Amino acid sequence: MEEYGIPGCRYYWKSPEKHSCHIHLFAQGNPEIRRYLAFRDYLIAHPETAQAYSYIKRNLAKQFPTDIEAYVNGKESFTRAVDYRSNAARSDQLKANDSVVLIPYQENWKKLATAEIETIQQIVGLPYVAIKHLGSTSIQGLSAKPIIDIFIALKTINEAIKWNQPLQALGYIDWPDNPDKTHHRYFKGMPPYGMQRTHHVHIMAAGDDFDRRVAFRDLLREHPDLRQQYETLKLQLATQYPDDREVYTDAKAAFVKETLETQLSIRRKSQLDKE
Repeated sequence: MEEYGIPGCRYYWKSPEKHSCHIHLFAQGNPEIRRYLAFRDYLIAHPETAQAYSYIKRNLAKQFPTDIEAYVNGKESFTRAVDYRSNAARSDQLKANDSVVLIPYQENWKKLATAEIETIQQIVGLPYVAIKHLGSTSIQGLSAKPIIDIFIALKTINEAIKWNQPLQALGYIDWPDNPDKTHHRYFKGMPPYGMQRTHHVHIMAAGDDFDRRVAFRDLLREHPDLRQQYETLKLQLATQYPDDREVYTDAKAAFVKETLETQLSIRRKSQLDKE
């Protein structure tokens, strides 16, 4: 198969139908040799990470049984995180930036979210009130940063600390300087742990804040005009603030707040009219 996407490699497979064996052939001294061995050794030394990788692969295979490219891409941010933690990251990963980039809606996003949620449920195994795919990748037809945002509601935010270790096994990193202690955030794929962010996990207490986020997602799903307005705003902000994610995110907050307040007002008026 020549390089098959792996620089400096000659890649062979046995039995194209079942791929019973793969051979990766490198010239002596190629740094990819060390990376492969470091990955193997890291998983042997960290059984909880190996188990997480097993579930990641199983759930991706369930969602993409005939799409090997989507399957491989779906686990890349995890493998890149292991590369970084085993001191074997490629130079392109260490030099990657964290810019805001929007792309058109991808049908795979829903499947990627389903696979990740199932993996989190299986690996973490802790009680929660709700777990949902929110954010722009959950809204069909909306351009978005290619990041799967998973929101988890707990009975109290004090329970969030228990999620740290299992999420790290899945390749996530915590945001230790997060000023909002009521909203814990974890990132997967963020440089230098990866090439680009692929997943965010948000943990918060069940209640109004979580419910508002679900309501905003549902509004954009139901109203194409609002979805178009939001997309136009996001594209403008991504052009203005490509290297400042916090400003980009904060600048959208006014639209979200106004949209929810307007819809709430419309519903109240409609209810009063019926009465």
